[in-house]
Amino acid sequence: MTAAQRESGSRRRRVGRVREAEVEIAAPRVGLVLGGGAVRGAAHVGALQAFREIGFVPDLVCGTSIGALVGATYAAGVPMSHLSETVADMHWRDVTRLSLRRGLAVFDTTPLRKLVVEIIGDITFDDLELDFAAVACDVVSGRRVVLTGGSVVDAVMASSALPGLFMPYESGEALLVDGGVVDNLPVDVARSLGADYVVAVDIMPPREGDRRPEDLRDMLLTAFEIAQQNTRRTGDQGDCYIAPSVSGYGMADFSVVKELERLGHEAVMDAAPQLRRDLGLAEETEVSPPL
Repeated sequence: MTAAQRESGSRRRRVGRVREAEVEIAAPRVGLVLGGGAVRGAAHVGALQAFREIGFVPDLVCGTSIGALVGATYAAGVPMSHLSETVADMHWRDVTRLSLRRGLAVFDTTPLRKLVVEIIGDITFDDLELDFAAVACDVVSGRRVVLTGGSVVDAVMASSALPGLFMPYESGEALLVDGGVVDNLPVDVARSLGADYVVAVDIMPPREGDRRPEDLRDMLLTAFEIAQQNTRRTGDQGDCYIAPSVSGYGMADFSVVKELERLGHEAVMDAAPQLRRDLGLAEETEVSPPL
């Protein structure tokens, strides 16, 4: 073999090694979707605590209603332990008051807005540590609205404005209300934002058994739940669908938030084997300080 042939073969081998090194399978971009469900959102808090324990960290978060509130808190880097302590002794009087404006809602949510600002600050989407989207419904056009910019607090308030109960949020010509009216589990939104793999936590699973509403607030929330169930989308539920066993709990009862947290934590732990298999999470994860 001549010197030129040896040099040519060496170049081919080097090129082959470079090409082989460049062929890497990129890690999937993972989205987390948190559904709406009023007080049942405490299950999201427990779920996020469990995600931390198994080493699961999403690249982006999408939420509807209470899922938007909890999701924004998580995306802002606020420890779930802090949110858990905040809601532990909460009552409706801490987040609502009777509205003095007639016609559009029973309750004014100014106290809730103040609470959200206390928890996450008066921040914009650019200040968040993770990509985030909140889903609302424009009752003027009947269309779904995906909020991905501007004030995070405004987005949360719009996404969680339960029609008839809470004052809608005005944005230009739009009148925004709870995103659960059109999309309570926005998996497709996460995919549209670039998620290759979606974990969805649904706290509005199919109703099981009968449950009698206890007051006007509970009546309206229950009616909203029934309407949402009857228009429930049967499409994409994500690659890992997690449904804590919360259907037996009302959406207005703050006295059971710790139990709801436990159920959310339990549901994620049940799904942990799938997440470890699908995403390559370590079998044993050293739990870091509270997230």
